[in-house]
Order: sequence, then C-alpha cells, then structure tokens
Amino acid sequence: MHDELVRLLELQARDVTLADIDERMAGVMAEVAALDQAISGVQKQADAAARSAEDAARRRDEMEQKIENYRRLQEQRRKRLEFTRAAKEAATMTAELDLATTVLAKEEAEWVKVADAVVAQQAAATAAQGRVAEARAAQQTERDEVEGRRHALEQERNAAQADRDAAGAKIDKRLRTRYDKLRIQRGRNVVVAIKGAGCGSCFTAIPLHKRNQLQISAGYDWCEACGVIMFFSTEPVS
Repeated sequence: MHDELVRLLELQARDVTLADIDERMAGVMAEVAALDQAISGVQKQADAAARSAEDAARRRDEMEQKIENYRRLQEQRRKRLEFTRAAKEAATMTAELDLATTVLAKEEAEWVKVADAVVAQQAAATAAQGRVAEARAAQQTERDEVEGRRHALEQERNAAQADRDAAGAKIDKRLRTRYDKLRIQRGRNVVVAIKGAGCGSCFTAIPLHKRNQLQISAGYDWCEACGVIMFFSTEPVS
C-alpha cells in the first residue's frame, strides 16, 4: 500500500476516534442540559414567587405612605376645626373629618390585608427558594458523576487531537487540505476502499483500467462522481 495512502488511513482513523469522542461528549452535555432544565423549572417558580413578594411589598409600602398622608391631612383638619367659630363651617368641616376618618379606616383595613399577604408571599418565596436548593442537592451526586465523565472525555479528546495533529503533519499539505474539505462536506469516511466494480461510497462504476491501475500501484485516486479518495483493498470489503 502506498505510504501516503497509509498515512491518510491513519489520519482518518484518528478523525473517527475524535468523532466518536465528540458524540459521547454531546451525550454528556445533553445530560447536563437535562439537569439544568430541571433546575430551571424550579428556579422559575422561585423567581416568580420572589417577584410576587416584591410587588406585594411595594404595594404595601405605597399604601403605608398614602395612609400616612391621610393622617397628616386629618390632623390638619382637626386643628382647623379647633379654631373654627362659625357653626355652619364647623359642621361642614366635621362632616369632612368624619368622611375622611371612614376612608382612612378602610385604607388601614386594606393595608392590614396587604401586609398579611406580603408575609405569606415572602414565606412562599423562601419556601420556593428552598426547593431550588433541595433540587440542586438532589442532583449533586449525578452532577459530580457527569462532570467526572465530561472531564475524562476532555482529556481523552485532547490526547486524540494531539495524535490527529501528529498524523496530519506527516501528509502533504495540499492533500491534507483536500481531505479536510471532504470530511467537512461528507462526514466521517472519505478514504474508502473500492467495493466490487464501484466506488465504496457512492457505488458509481469505476472503469476497469482505473481499477487495475489502483490495484497494481496500491495507490489512491479520487472518485469522479462523489469526490472521495478511493483505493483498492486486497481485504474483503463488507
């Protein structure tokens, strides 16, 4: 077998190894994504509960400020009433004071409801955040195991990439460039053995003289139909 063909096949074998590692890494990352998705659902609930508690607290504070303003106005009315001598004006101011007192009482009652709701929603937000922590804790063992596999695959891939780079450096640059483009276009195997009378990739018939030439030279050629690198193998091709 031609030396350059041997080197091409070695490079392809290393690329297949890298592709296998990448597939396994994709599976590991899918597991990580599934774990993250499970946490995300619980976290969204916790975030929604926290926003509800914040909104309720903001409403409570706004109502508290509104009630405080009512109280100041009430105090001003009482002081004016103390210095009012005209009976008609005093009666009018008393009616206004009574009405304002009723309104204030309603506002204060509403504030109590809102304040109670704030306490309940803050408790719900705290509980929801606790469920996030529980979910993370429940996943920790699995996450550690998945992270261990991811780290091992990274190391395996780094070593495989170094082997691939070393194998690629032994091949003529123009040939390696063409090979790399073929892999990008076609996927895994772009150096294929002739199968029967045709290309081992697209099965297009190969002229007899070309097959004989490849068999005699133990070299390689490009398929005119699909572009892969073909060679004649003395071993049976499945």
